[in-house]
Amino acid sequence: MRLPILHRPRFWYPLIAVGVLAAVVPPALERATARAPSTSDYWDGVSRTLPTTPYGHRVGLSCHNCYRTTFEGEAPNTTTVITDAIAEGADFIELDVALHSDGILYVEHDESTSASPPRLSSVLGLPVLAMSDQLLFIEIKDLDADPVVFGRALLDTLLAAGYPRVGRPIVLRGFDRLQLERLDALRALLDTHYSSIEPLVRLQVLVAHVAPASPEFLRAKVDDAVARGYDGIEIAMTQPGLFSGIAHARRRGLGVSVYAVGTHEQSGHVFLAALRDEVDSVTTDYPMAGARALLEERNTLLHLDVADQTGSGGLVRYRREGPGMYSAAVGEPGAPRLVVDASPSTSLPGGFLAFAGREFLKTYDADNAPAPGYLVSASVDFDRLALEEGEKMALFSKAGGGAFSLDLVNLEGPLPTELRFGVHVGGGYRYSAFPAASLNLDDSFFIVGAYDGAGSVGIWVNGAPGAAASTAGSVTGNDAPAVIGAAPRGAAATRYFQGKLQHVLLQRWSPH
Repeated sequence: MRLPILHRPRFWYPLIAVGVLAAVVPPALERATARAPSTSDYWDGVSRTLPTTPYGHRVGLSCHNCYRTTFEGEAPNTTTVITDAIAEGADFIELDVALHSDGILYVEHDESTSASPPRLSSVLGLPVLAMSDQLLFIEIKDLDADPVVFGRALLDTLLAAGYPRVGRPIVLRGFDRLQLERLDALRALLDTHYSSIEPLVRLQVLVAHVAPASPEFLRAKVDDAVARGYDGIEIAMTQPGLFSGIAHARRRGLGVSVYAVGTHEQSGHVFLAALRDEVDSVTTDYPMAGARALLEERNTLLHLDVADQTGSGGLVRYRREGPGMYSAAVGEPGAPRLVVDASPSTSLPGGFLAFAGREFLKTYDADNAPAPGYLVSASVDFDRLALEEGEKMALFSKAGGGAFSLDLVNLEGPLPTELRFGVHVGGGYRYSAFPAASLNLDDSFFIVGAYDGAGSVGIWVNGAPGAAASTAGSVTGNDAPAVIGAAPRGAAATRYFQGKLQHVLLQRWSPH
């Protein structure tokens, strides 16, 4: 469950008097007054209707690198790409920009490889873009220009094209390794010479993928973004410790985005579904119409997120289908403890459920019908990986002659310990597996398992696929409850998990 964010950074400014703005804002921006303060939603004040998950969370879709090296005349070209993205339902148009020695901003991914890049001013002037309600995601790719010169050129170009506007703010973004100076220069310019549009411009830092990374890595990136006065942070989907970064960013009041979710062949549909209630935007190569449908599909069976919970009253809260909230006991015999850890080295900042080996959290009979399969995800920190031969530990399970199980197992024989996701199809369980040798006891892991009834059972850890298992047919139903931290055995439980869980998700899953 994602609890309300009580504070947002500097772009949530009070309304500035229209009369004051009128004296300083160019004619094209006469309507560019500031948005009202927000208490919960990163996209408050945005007029575009963004995709909304079944739990009411708004999350926007960014068309990844939404341009080409030519403007018009060749296909596909930038005009065609943007026109198609708008028609398909992209919420944000991502443009990469660099300032050349001629003093002109161009749209390009890499200045050294672009033969004839379009001018930013020409792209912004496209009627199909200018008349739309899509937001601009401007990514800074400049490496040579003075940061202040670049910042002024960018803001002046945007202003001349009639951006930003009330309900249509602009998001300016850059990678932490290369563009912090330019983001800082933009922050200073917006606070001074361009203060009239400051409430309508958001600054986000992209964190370059680093692996392996310490548990402190993403927390330090979040804290630095807050200290610099940025509004959001963007994290690679495959970044180790992804959920620890998301949880800490939310707590510090930053908007959170992930990049870059791939195509269907790259299992992009799986990750869009698994991340939709955790982030504010997704940069993706997945077809926009299909991505929007995935974000809004009413297929969630269970969603537990304790990062912002304290276990008050001896309970944690979670969601099932529909708008209601449900609770489960913690901190009593047989139940996990809810631990809140704010130490710099923790792999799961905030709240997490601690399972010592004889605890479990029972939910309900979460059947997948009418869908043929299931999707599960979890954010996990293991306390034990070295299992005895034949030993099993269930992280999340509805097993018992049917349904699914996510577990850690050391099968009898020479096979090493594996993390598995399995579904019961055609009279037996079919498992996909990920080697436990690639896991450790120090970091948290984002685990996803999925089976849609039409081909293969898959498991992914931090975005990396495990060994899939081929099968087909609907998952066998049963009356067992979905249990977190153990496998159901009637009123009891077995195969107890040892470790920490912060987030657990269960969805009906069909072919997409």
